[in-house]
Amino acid sequence: MWVTDMPFRTAVKPLNGYRGLVDHSRPVLLVGSCFTDNVGAMLMRDLFDAEVNPVGPLYNPLSIERFLAMATGELPATPRICGTEGAVHSFDAHSRLTGRTASDTDASLHEALSRTRVALAHASAVMITLGTTRVFTLRDDGLVVANCHKEPAGRFEERNLSVEDTEDALDHIVRMIKGASPEAVVVFTVSPLRYPGRDTHDNTMVKSTLHVAVGRILARYPDDTIYFPSYEIMMDDLRDYRFYADDMRHPSDRAVEYIYGIFGQSFFTDPTMETALRARRLTRRLSHRVSHASSPTDDIHSLPEADILRQSPALERALQRFLNQ
Repeated sequence: MWVTDMPFRTAVKPLNGYRGLVDHSRPVLLVGSCFTDNVGAMLMRDLFDAEVNPVGPLYNPLSIERFLAMATGELPATPRICGTEGAVHSFDAHSRLTGRTASDTDASLHEALSRTRVALAHASAVMITLGTTRVFTLRDDGLVVANCHKEPAGRFEERNLSVEDTEDALDHIVRMIKGASPEAVVVFTVSPLRYPGRDTHDNTMVKSTLHVAVGRILARYPDDTIYFPSYEIMMDDLRDYRFYADDMRHPSDRAVEYIYGIFGQSFFTDPTMETALRARRLTRRLSHRVSHASSPTDDIHSLPEADILRQSPALERALQRFLNQ
């Protein structure tokens, strides 16, 4: 073999046997780290009925477990707030749900939980993106927080979940999802975002714990769970700092697009891919019009690309969600 013939990357191939899991006729719920937002934005761009991080990014298994327990009614959504009048945060949500008053924040949380409940009931798939095993619990009540909201460090206790802790949380997550939607498939993935923490070895330990726990859950629920290799695509296939953003931690836009491409080849049928591409042409056209022109968008249906909206009312609803995000 000549040096020029040597493979310098390990290409990760699409999954086999799952095409048709995701289409435009049924919702998809995505919950987890900020990488969830990346993939979710592309699904919304392609006019899928995607409910993406309703309370914002959730990075660890315990926060995801608590969120789903509130959404399914296993736990009450009691107010856990901090901040001051004008910027009141919820410890169970990202700052994107922050309101001017406690009642505003509480209303936003309950509205997000309601949307989640509806999506869960009809979802064909629920994608859970795991970022870290590091959790922060509020000393006042001993419960995990989704976000510390820059509160004093003394208010929290920090720890790393063990494999057993992580496994227990993931097991409960699967059971809650299947209880709410027996036909839904749970798609686990590990975020390729680097969490160096104290050092790079800490990141390796965190990701390894997540992988071991997910492996145990896949073996326990082989008919109800799938692992999608986002982490492996980034680490083994792309494997180059060219594919990281400027902070050298987050995947670049090009990397996310590549990972999403493999996601589509794994879970979309050919007709779904064609619909997604046509939808993308429409949303890109509209994004360009909004960004670079003053013309209203009420004449959307006059655009040639809008022909796709005649296929299904679901596409029309997805377009409205895309425009309102």
